[in-house]
Amino acid sequence: MLTNAKGGSIVLMHLGGYETYAALPRIVDGLRSRGFNLVNLDQLLGG
Repeated sequence: MLTNAKGGSIVLMHLGGYETYAALPRIVDGLRSRGFNLVNLDQLLGG
């Protein structure tokens, strides 16, 4: 997933499984280390 991310990408994740929840900190850290600024949907839409 991290290798496919590029500027303007929207990542939709469902936290229904423990694997997703457990992987989330590594995903966030990996994207931030590549210079991505993560925002929630309200921030993205200017709300």
